[in-house]
Formats: sequence, structure tokens, C-alpha cells
Amino acid sequence: MPSGSKHWNWRGGRKLHSKGYVGLLQRDGYDFEHRITMSKMLGRPLKDHETVHHINGVKDDNRECNLELWTIPPTSGQRVRDLIKFVVHEYPKAVKNELAKLR
Repeated sequence: MPSGSKHWNWRGGRKLHSKGYVGLLQRDGYDFEHRITMSKMLGRPLKDHETVHHINGVKDDNRECNLELWTIPPTSGQRVRDLIKFVVHEYPKAVKNELAKLR
């Protein structure tokens, strides 16, 4: 039986996940398009504590302008100073950009 692009049901390496997200065929299986797009925007792979949020709530709208990087702090119930240290350490460019906006 033919596989991949020769299969009768080939969709160009894209498939809709049961929860509404778009999957793209990668070398080691499918990965979500919104995560691939965000990785390209950042110029690096996503970290384990990072998620991608669809601003308009439409899970298959993976335009760059509709995606936001969200993070899950390592533990819940953190001291504010520890959370600040985490953000400064993990996202120094974003901190610098936001501080510049305040001036």
C-alpha cells in the first residue's frame, strides 16, 4: 500500500487534531503547527515550561500575529522575588524590551 504523498488520503503533511490544533508532519512524527511557528519566531526550540497561546482562541489560526508565548513557572506559590529572578534569567531580552517601554 502506498504511503506518504503517494497515499490516496495524503493531506500534504497536515492533519487536524481532535482538539482543533493543526499537526504538521515532521521527521519523527507530527508536531503542532503553533509550536513550530513559535519556535521559528523565537529562533530556538520551545522550553519545557513554555506554551503557545492563540490570542483569538481559534486553535487552527497559526499566524504569527495570533500567537503569544506563555510560560508556566516551575512551581506554584512562588515568592515574587523568585518569580522575578526566573523571568529575568529565562527571558532577558523580553525584560529589556519591556523596561525600555517604561522609560
